[in-house]
Formats: sequence, structure tokens, C-alpha cells
Amino acid sequence: MTNGQFEPGDDRIVFADLGKGVYVIAISGRANYAITPDLRSLTQKLSAESLTSPDKYSFIFDMENVETMDSTFMGAMAGIALRQKKDTSTKIVLCNLNPHCQQLLSTLGVSHFVELRVADPSTAQMKWQTADKETLSKVEMTTMMLEAHETLSNLVSSNEVQFAGVIDYLKKSLQDQSGKKN
Repeated sequence: MTNGQFEPGDDRIVFADLGKGVYVIAISGRANYAITPDLRSLTQKLSAESLTSPDKYSFIFDMENVETMDSTFMGAMAGIALRQKKDTSTKIVLCNLNPHCQQLLSTLGVSHFVELRVADPSTAQMKWQTADKETLSKVEMTTMMLEAHETLSNLVSSNEVQFAGVIDYLKKSLQDQSGKKN
């Protein structure tokens, strides 16, 4: 983004409320498992607040400063997209994706559930807020990662084979963690 919100290597999420249930969420750095809890918490909070108002919510993600994405993050994005489609009958919008990230989303089938756009130049005028940092226990983090990978696995049939090993590993890890006290 050209708004000066991010520095190189800054893995962070900021957002702006445009009113009428429309939120712009800008992500910077590595879009991975480490910032996924923050993203999920933010979108859950904003969507819940909007569902109690007459305006349906809509998320626009500015991805200009995203270097790369991991499968946990992409699975969470797919989950957010599916939830918004169910709640509002609209697609989330992803702006300013670099070619690498576009290819990742396309390969996993996530691009079928989102709308890709170039950003509106007015984003530089927005009042940005930093998303809260979420702290998850090891069990909560593993559960979140499992849900994200199951979402990806269910998007297109080719993902089932691709993520079967990861899903099995996460399920076993969750069972092992549940047997231990944190």
C-alpha cells in the first residue's frame, strides 16, 4: 500500500471501516500461520458486528505488501470467503496480489471463491487501525491449522491428496496434545 502503514519485513494486519459494512483489511509481510489467528479473530469480530446492522458486511483485502502465503493462511482466507458468501451472498475481494500469490490461490482453487481486483487509489486516505494480536494455546493453534487445511482439502478434489498427509499429521498432533496438559 502506498499509505506508509508498513515497513519491509513487517508481518501485520491493519483495517479500515468504510461504513455500511465494508471493511478494507491490509496485510503485510508473510501471510502465514503466525498471523492467521489475528486475521480470523478480526474478520469474525467485524462480521458479527455487521450482521446485527441493516448493512451486510463485505471484506476487501489489500495484498500489495504480502510477500508469500502459506497453506494455513490460504485455508483461513477460503474459510472467510465461504462464510461471507453464506452470510451475504457476496465474494471477498483481493486486491494487488503479486503473481506468486495469485498462482498459489489459483493452484489450490481459492481463486474460484474470491474476486480479484486492482486497488482503489483512495485507500491512502483511510483511517487505519491495527488488528489485535491473538495468543493461542498449542491446541488452539493446531486446531486452527487443521480447520484451514480441511477447508482447502474440501475446495477441489486435487487438494484432498495434496493435504492428506498434513491433515493426518495435524489430527495426530491434536490427539497427542489433548492427552497432555498444556
